[in-house]
Parts: sequence; structure tokens; C-alpha cells
Amino acid sequence: MLCTMVLLGSAYVLKINSASASGYKAHYLGKEVDVLAKEVQKLNIQIADAGAIINLENKIGSLGMVKAESVSYVGKIEVASAK
Repeated sequence: MLCTMVLLGSAYVLKINSASASGYKAHYLGKEVDVLAKEVQKLNIQIADAGAIINLENKIGSLGMVKAESVSYVGKIEVASAK
């Protein structure tokens, strides 16, 4: 009887310890998710800023590019092929 109680008590302690460790890990991972979500938000803002038209116009000037005077488009050429 005493042996059974010791065995059940030990099993209970191990189970509680395991549950506690799982709870701590879930809490830690939840914090990590929050940190990563904030980082993603910052990166999305950087992407939006980089693509803003004013930034692109400034980048064009700093690269030495100039506005095209006239644009000519190449049309589609029909090519015959053997079947």
C-alpha cells in the first residue's frame, strides 16, 4: 500500500513538473511570436518607405539617371514556323 502511494505520488509530481515546463515553454514562445510580429511590422514599413515615389525619384537622381525624352515601343513580329 505504501509502495503504491509513493509510486502514485512520484507520478503526480512528474506530471505536474512536465505540465509546468510546457506552460513555461508556451509562454516563452508566445513572447517570441510577439517580438517577431513587431519585427515584421517594421520590415513592412521599410518596404513601403523604399517603394515610395519620392524615394524612387531621389534614388534615380543619385544614380545619374535622366528622364527619357521619347519612348519607342517595339511591336510584335510575326514569325512563321514549320510544323
